[in-house]
Amino acid sequence: MDQRLQEIYNQLESVYAPQRAVLQQQAPLIEQQAAAQRASLEQARQNAFRDITTAAGNRGMLFSGFTPAEQATYTGTKYLPALAGVEQTAAQRRLSLEQQLGQTKIAQQSQAQNILQKQIQEENRAREAELNRQTRLQAAMISAGGRRGGRGGRAATEKAWGKVQAGKGAGGGFAYQGPGGIPVSAATWAYNNNVPLEEVLAQDPTRYAQEARNLILGNRPPTGKFDLVKKNLYNQISNLPYQGRLEAVRRLYPALF
Repeated sequence: MDQRLQEIYNQLESVYAPQRAVLQQQAPLIEQQAAAQRASLEQARQNAFRDITTAAGNRGMLFSGFTPAEQATYTGTKYLPALAGVEQTAAQRRLSLEQQLGQTKIAQQSQAQNILQKQIQEENRAREAELNRQTRLQAAMISAGGRRGGRGGRAATEKAWGKVQAGKGAGGGFAYQGPGGIPVSAATWAYNNNVPLEEVLAQDPTRYAQEARNLILGNRPPTGKFDLVKKNLYNQISNLPYQGRLEAVRRLYPALF
């Protein structure tokens, strides 16, 4: 079981353990009732045998074989069927009790899974909201920086933010550095240097970067002859406004962000 799921399951013990305790208290009661019924049948058998013996004696048939035959008849027609009924009823009650106990465990696990699923959904929504917020802020700053700062804005910030180094990134692309030579993403570098991301990617010859740049600009990157899924996706993205295209690129090319 997943660790988080196990933790939630354990927390629900306070709810389900008392239910199981109540059910488990019925187990000895089932056995006690069955034992009492067996004892009652045995007493009835002994009483019947005594009556049969007394009747045979009164008739002068005590040694005629009448007594064993009557006792066997009683045992086969009354005692044994009644005893079998007692055992069957006890077995059915034990089985029902086990099923009820099993159902409490199933319910506990099901509730734990539902709780975990809701937690994951809430975490995903919060993460998505934060990513969207960061993307909108970053896109606005990149776009505004490109319009107002241009190359002059880039020169003013290169003292703190390192220059692009070609050939050192993933796949032979560009590598980007922050203050102190710390590696950063292309989008982070563009944002802090007031350069539009598409302008930064124009210098990176890798297919990954050029596909992303074309999508930001609203162009349709080349696709394989039979790659209809990707072609349709690119067509849809190219029809979006700038912010929508930038968001799509963030999702499709996460390494740039």
